[in-house]
Amino acid sequence: MLAQLCTFGGRLPQGAPSSPKLANLVCFRLDRRLARLSERRGLVYTRYADDMSFSAQSAAVLAKAKPLIVHVIRDSGFRLNPRKTRLLGPRRALVVTGLFIQSEDVGIGRQRLRELRSRICRAQSSVAAVDLVAIQGWLDFVADADPVRYRMLSRYVEQLKGRSKGSLLEVLRLRPGSL
Repeated sequence: MLAQLCTFGGRLPQGAPSSPKLANLVCFRLDRRLARLSERRGLVYTRYADDMSFSAQSAAVLAKAKPLIVHVIRDSGFRLNPRKTRLLGPRRALVVTGLFIQSEDVGIGRQRLRELRSRICRAQSSVAAVDLVAIQGWLDFVADADPVRYRMLSRYVEQLKGRSKGSLLEVLRLRPGSL
């Protein structure tokens, strides 16, 4: 019954509200095993959906633990995607679930900021159908994930709204106090 409620056409829709909960149910045993392994090896293990991250005081500790981590994942019935598996040192940009992590700071990165500004600009100047729902979703995400860049984007949206009254951007909701 749960499978019928959570699937469409026999498939699990990506981005469904039930996805995180289902991922947690499916990965319960895996999470317990990896958490125990991480604790014994001095690692920090986190997972969001199917993105797993392991942190340690040194790359050597991670490199030594990697074969054990791979074994636990495979033994739990999962496969690793080699294109998404990497070991990063302290001088490399750390990207986890699309967010850039630097010391105590988390953000969306310059490239994503530029892409979103470009989408907003196209929406402002376009008469064609623009996916304002997607832009609103990105703005809401950035508001939570990167408040500094959200304030920049909010100011940009307000400037564009001021230049052209009645543009498609009028429907975007900006959070109070973000300017």
